[in-house]
Amino acid sequence: MERPTVTVYLTTRNRVGLLGRALNSVLEQSVKADEIVVIDDASEDSTWDYLVEKSKVHDNLVIDRFSKRKGACAARNRAIELASCEYITGLDDDDVFRRERIELFIKAENGDFSMLASSYSSQRGGLVIPNLLRPTIVDLDRVKKRNYIGCQAFVRREKLVSVGGFDESLHSFQDYDLWFRVIKRFGPAKVLNNRSYVQNVSSAHSRITNSASASVGFQQFLQKHINTMNEFEVKCQRANDLYNRKVDVGFTEIFQFGLYGFPIRRLLSLYMHNLASRCLRLIGL
Repeated sequence: MERPTVTVYLTTRNRVGLLGRALNSVLEQSVKADEIVVIDDASEDSTWDYLVEKSKVHDNLVIDRFSKRKGACAARNRAIELASCEYITGLDDDDVFRRERIELFIKAENGDFSMLASSYSSQRGGLVIPNLLRPTIVDLDRVKKRNYIGCQAFVRREKLVSVGGFDESLHSFQDYDLWFRVIKRFGPAKVLNNRSYVQNVSSAHSRITNSASASVGFQQFLQKHINTMNEFEVKCQRANDLYNRKVDVGFTEIFQFGLYGFPIRRLLSLYMHNLASRCLRLIGL
């Protein structure tokens, strides 16, 4: 039986140095991507020149650019539009794939789940830290409480098209919103706990999760899906918002959430994170 064809997409803007690292991690996969689609969101540096030169060497590299900046979600939707393979998965331009990522997805794909995802590691400078393992099965009840899929998934292209792709009106939470809709329509997803994705969390390259847009995006996401959530699930979402933005919470705020297991654990973890950060600053680290 022939293996499924796979498109990997990247979107980028003004980060040619990081893009080269990310793109090379796709080109060096143990099982090659049939197609790599890179969308340049109107970069003002040498990104486009770099991509043109790369496309001369790699015939599976498809490149496109916006003449005016449209944002990451518009670029992702353009990549989905251009993709020609059966399956599609993405990579942020400051992150990297481990060498076996595509191979592991292909081996695990059997049609039983709406999509596949993976656990990940975090990179801060030269240090790579394995993150906690995630639930193996992520159904609608579970995804209502937290984004256990992460920022990328391995999914049939037609499914992304059928649910309308990324919602470009959201300030953040666009990936979570998309996975939420895919799971709602097509059923549970499966997470491979292989940490085949390495996420750059260095302070020099801050992510939207804890940026100024995160609070606005969270409110948009919650209003979009709140009619599908019960009181407990809404509390989980509000705890996630505080955690993602690393809000300095005290015990009074924590216990205002009531004695719900997940929100309390999430906020106590946030409290300990903030306490450790303050201690490190005090000793000059």
